[in-house]
Amino acid sequence: MSRILEQQKERLMHDLHMIIADSEALLKSTRDEAENGLSAAQAQMQDRLLSAKSTLRHLQEATIHRVEAAGHATDRYVHDHPWHAIGLATGVGLLIGLWMDRR
Repeated sequence: MSRILEQQKERLMHDLHMIIADSEALLKSTRDEAENGLSAAQAQMQDRLLSAKSTLRHLQEATIHRVEAAGHATDRYVHDHPWHAIGLATGVGLLIGLWMDRR
């Protein structure tokens, strides 16, 4: 699962770099005021932006699914081992309290 997220992250970064490059090309086209170049650059930039949005949406959905799975696993663990969960929560609370007291 993390390999898939890493690939999506790399694709998103690539798409964002391409958007930047396309934006620079668009700026150069507007400077020259070449109508055909401007339309082509705008269309290409729009395609790249839609691709980046789609990749970001998929990455967000994958992250949400991972968080939900972790929440369900935690819920199952707490229901299966309630005293372990209480002990762990008490220990973490104690450590946070000691850490906060030192500040």
